[in-house]
Amino acid sequence: MQAIHMNDLLRLTEELSNKTQSCSLSFSTYLSWSRLNLNFEENLEIIGILSGGNEAEGDIYAGYDSNNYWSPNFPIDLRLYPYSGCYVCKHIQTGCYFLIYTELGGHGAEKRCRLVQRRLILVI
Repeated sequence: MQAIHMNDLLRLTEELSNKTQSCSLSFSTYLSWSRLNLNFEENLEIIGILSGGNEAEGDIYAGYDSNNYWSPNFPIDLRLYPYSGCYVCKHIQTGCYFLIYTELGGHGAEKRCRLVQRRLILVI
């Protein structure tokens, strides 16, 4: 499977710059990490795995504002779990990009999905 690095992700989202608002409106459920709907998953094509982040040590949330991890405005930071290792997927009909990972905590494994918004990608 193809490794997708931060620059690749930036390039992919740049190609969609004129659709950014449309993606956000169409897929508002996935502006922040949300449980992946199986019917929605059928419309996604995996194009690679996000790579290149090194997990930060210590207080990984230091320096971020009051937005929490589940906030739609929380940055996409490859140093933070779960970004490095996420599947990068493309919506077949619209071309919008999503990140998917499997959450192993709680009551059982659960796939979670988030819309990639270029403005939130933290360039490191």
